[in-house]
Amino acid sequence: MNYAWSYFFVLIWLAYLVSSGVLLFSRGFLLSRVSKTDVSSCQRLSLYESDEYFLSEEIVQEIFKDVNATSNLCLPQKSKVIILLIDALKYEFGLYKENITNPLPYQNKLTIMYDLIQSSPENAHLMQFRADPPTTTLQRLKGLTTGSLPTFVDMGSNFASPEINEDNIIDQLVGHNLPIVFLGDSTWTDLYPRRFKRAYSYPSFDIFDLDTVDNKIEQFLPKELGKDDWQVLIAHFLGVDHCGHKHGPLHEEMGRKLNEMNEVIKSVIAKMDSDTTLLVMGDHGMTASGDHGGETDDETNALLFAYTKGNKFIGSEFGSDNTTMQQIDLVPTLATILGVPIPYSNLGLINFNIVPDIKVPYMNKFQTLLLHVWQNAQQMYEYFFNYALENKRTFSVDELENMHNEYILFTHRVKTVYNEAGFKSFVGDLNANMRLILNTCREIWVKFDAVQMSQGLLFTVLPIFFAFVVINNLNALELYRIFTPKAVTYTYLVNIAAGFFGYRYFKNFSFKSEDHGVIFFTNIISTFILIFHALQNWRTIANNLSSVKRFGNMPTRIIFLIAVSVFFSNSFIIQEPKILSYLLVGSILLLAYDILQKCVRLELNKRFKWSQLLRSTTTQLLLYSVLAIIIVRYAYALFRCREEQGNCVDFSSNADGFSIKRPATAKTYILAVVIIVLYTTLSRLYLRHSGSLTGGSPNVWLARYGPTIASICAGGHLLLAHSAVKNVKRTHIDAMALVIYGLMLVQIVVLCVSPLLTFYVLPNFST
Repeated sequence: MNYAWSYFFVLIWLAYLVSSGVLLFSRGFLLSRVSKTDVSSCQRLSLYESDEYFLSEEIVQEIFKDVNATSNLCLPQKSKVIILLIDALKYEFGLYKENITNPLPYQNKLTIMYDLIQSSPENAHLMQFRADPPTTTLQRLKGLTTGSLPTFVDMGSNFASPEINEDNIIDQLVGHNLPIVFLGDSTWTDLYPRRFKRAYSYPSFDIFDLDTVDNKIEQFLPKELGKDDWQVLIAHFLGVDHCGHKHGPLHEEMGRKLNEMNEVIKSVIAKMDSDTTLLVMGDHGMTASGDHGGETDDETNALLFAYTKGNKFIGSEFGSDNTTMQQIDLVPTLATILGVPIPYSNLGLINFNIVPDIKVPYMNKFQTLLLHVWQNAQQMYEYFFNYALENKRTFSVDELENMHNEYILFTHRVKTVYNEAGFKSFVGDLNANMRLILNTCREIWVKFDAVQMSQGLLFTVLPIFFAFVVINNLNALELYRIFTPKAVTYTYLVNIAAGFFGYRYFKNFSFKSEDHGVIFFTNIISTFILIFHALQNWRTIANNLSSVKRFGNMPTRIIFLIAVSVFFSNSFIIQEPKILSYLLVGSILLLAYDILQKCVRLELNKRFKWSQLLRSTTTQLLLYSVLAIIIVRYAYALFRCREEQGNCVDFSSNADGFSIKRPATAKTYILAVVIIVLYTTLSRLYLRHSGSLTGGSPNVWLARYGPTIASICAGGHLLLAHSAVKNVKRTHIDAMALVIYGLMLVQIVVLCVSPLLTFYVLPNFST
C-alpha cells in the first residue's frame, strides 16, 4: 500500500469517527418509531334481529364461555359523537373560579361547562387532557387518531407524504360505514384525504388571522347539525391557537375568542339530540407567551369536556382516572362508543368517564365493561409484542419476558371474573400493566437519551480536535512518518478488534444495541491513538503553537466562538436574523480593516493625489464595505417578526410583530429584488475589474453566470410568490427556487473536483 492510499484510509477513518459520533447523538435526540400498517378488525354485533350478527342470548353465552376468543367481536354502537377540537385549548381556560373581581382575559369565559357540571354532574365531565410531546398540531392529530406516540421522526412507508398509513379511528369509521363530516383546519384533509362524507377545510398557516377559519366553521356548522346522515362530526377551530401565537393568553383578544367558543358550544348543545355525545377538547396547551411544541406542563395540559343529554356516563368507579385523561386514551374510548375496532397501534386505555352508560342485552354491566377492557388489552399486547419481534433492538429481553408472563397470567384470570368486585380487582391490575407498556414505549420514543447524546457529542468533538492538533501543526514530512502504511494497517486492525469486543459484550456495559457497543469502543480506541500521536510529537506541535501569535486574529476567533455557541441557545432560533446580521457586519468590518492596513502602508509611500485616492483600492474597498453593511441592514425587511419577539418592529411597515397589519408589502419585495440585483451587479463589476473572471474553467463560468441566474430566479420567486398575479402555476414559481438550489449543488461538486480558484498561466519555454 503506497502513501497516497495511506492518506486515503486515514481520511476514511476520521470520517467514520465523526459520522459515528453524529449517528450516536442523533439516536438519542431524533427519536424515531417505525409505523406499522397492520389493521385491526372485528365483527360488529347488532341489536336488530334481521341482521346477520344479531346479539342474541345464545351469542352472549358463547362469548363468556371463552372470553379470550372475543377479540374479533365489537359490541353495538352507543351513540353518535360531535368533536369540537379547539386548537391550544389549555386546561386553565375551562376552569371557573368564583369570587374573582378582576379575572384574567382567559378566565371564566367558558361558562357553559361550569353550568352543565353544576346542573347535570352525571351527564357532564371536565378533565385534564394530557398530551405527549412534541406538542405540535400535526403530531397531536396523529396521536389523537391513531392512539400511538408520534415522535420527532416518524418512519414509515408514506415518506414525503403527509397521509397517515397507520391504522386509525378515521379509517375504522369509514371502513364500517359510519359517515364523518369535517369542518376546519385543512391538516385533517391532508392527513386523511377522501375519508370524509363532506369536508369544509381551510388552510391554517396564517397565524395573524384569528377569525377566518372559525367564521367559516360557524357558517356551516348549524346546517350540518340539522342533518342526520353522519355519525361523527368534527370541527377544528384555530382562533384560540392563533391568538396565543400572536398576542399570548393574557391579551384581550383571547377573551374575545373564548367567549366566541362558549357561544359555539351553547349552540351545538341546543341543537344536538339525546343520542349524541359531545366532546370539547384541546390538542395541546400553550405557554405564557402563547407558544407550544415542547414538554412543559403548560404545553401538555389541554382540556377535555364531555356532555350527553340522554344517558349518564359510566363513571370512574370501574378503574378510570376521574381527573386526568391521556390523549392517547381518546382513540380506544371513541372506538368503544362507536362500536368499531380499536386501531392496531393504539397504546391508550378506555376511559369510562366519557362513555355513555348504555345497557347491552343479556349482559350485566361488569360483563359489558369486561369485554371492552379485555379487547383493549388484547389489541395492545398484540401490537407491543409484534413490534418488539420485528424491531428486536428496541426493548430489552428481560422486559419482554416479564410482560409476556404477566399477559399469560391475565389470560387465565379473565376467565375467573364472575362479579363486579372481581372485575374491579382484575381491571385495576390490568390497567396498571398496560400503563407499564405505555411507559416503556415512552422511554424509547418520547424521552431523549442523554447518555447517547453526550457520548455522541464527545465522539464527534474529540476526534476533530486531536486530528486538527496533529494535522495542523505537523508538516508533510512528519505526517509522512506518522501515517505509514504499516501504522494505518495496525490502526484498522485495532479498531476491528475493538468493534468485535463491543459487538460481543455490549450487554455487559448496559448498551442498548450491538452497534452502540461497536461505536463506543472504536471511538475510544481511535481517540487514544490520536492522543498518542499528539503526545509523541508534542515538541514539534508546541514549537509550532508558540510561533503563532497568541492574540492573532482574536476578533475573528471570538466571532467564530459566538457563532458556534449560539446554536446551543433557544435565543438563536428566535433572534436568528439579528444575530447572523450582527456577526456578518462584524466580519465585513474586520476584513475591511485588515486589508486597509496593508493598502494604506503601500499608498503612503507614494505621492498623495486626490485623483489617485478616489480611484484607489482603499476607497473602493471602503465603498463596497459600506454598501455591504447597508444591504445587510436593509435585509431586515425580508424577515417577519416572530411571536416571541416582543420588541420586534417590522422594518417596512413600522408595525410591531403583534399588530393585525400584515408586514409583507409590495415595497418590501421590490426592495428585496433591488438589493439582490445591486449586490450581484456590483460584485460582478468588481471581479471583472480586478481580473478575477479570467479563464474558462468551470469555477469561472459559475462565478460569471451563476449569481446572475440565481438573482433573477430569487427576484422572480419573491415577486410572484407574494403577488396577486394569477394564472401562474405554483410549480413554475417553485422551479425558480429549485434552480438556485441546483446551482449551489453544482458549485459544491465543481469545488470538490476542481478546488483551485487561482488562474495561472503556464510559462512559455519555446523562446
